[in-house]
Amino acid sequence: MREVEYLRPSLPKLGAKLYKMPYREMQMWSDLTTNPGIMGCVNVWDMKVLRSASGAHFKLQINKKLNWDTIKEKIGPNSRIYIADNHAVTMSCHENADKQNLAELVQTVPVLPYYGVNFRDDNHIVLIVGGETEGISEESYKLASDFKGVRLKIPLSNKVDSLNAGTALGIIVFEIKRQLSMIQEKMADKSDSYNY
Repeated sequence: MREVEYLRPSLPKLGAKLYKMPYREMQMWSDLTTNPGIMGCVNVWDMKVLRSASGAHFKLQINKKLNWDTIKEKIGPNSRIYIADNHAVTMSCHENADKQNLAELVQTVPVLPYYGVNFRDDNHIVLIVGGETEGISEESYKLASDFKGVRLKIPLSNKVDSLNAGTALGIIVFEIKRQLSMIQEKMADKSDSYNY
């Protein structure tokens, strides 16, 4: 709300009102199905997005609007599913789910600190990061449970509840890259020793 408070003095002149409401209510209130101003989205081919991704678009497969059955098919049998989880499942985000079953499902996926996981042993890594508003979906937990996945926790301090999705993603992906870089360095050292 702070972000739009500066608009309050101008609103009566414009015949507009300012409402504060939870995201779920906003979805029900709006009759728009794909309005990016209300529902939030990103154009992956936008110039700013392309620039911030530093060319990753051209090295990765990008899929849009996949259903969960298709996602399961795309994930190989040796894949390991990781969920970026602040260890605080908000049941209000899962209105349609049976809350008791969801709580039990979440408990089937163990929690480890992100730095305590050996990513070097994984053939294929699938990382799921939920948004700040919606959190992690029930389908994500089911997928992690089916693939013997792990919830990754980023320890926080000073009574901070959670990180935004981009920050959490950056921390975890950096750790994955750090560990994989160590493998590459060891392999390079071995090949150098054979050259002597």
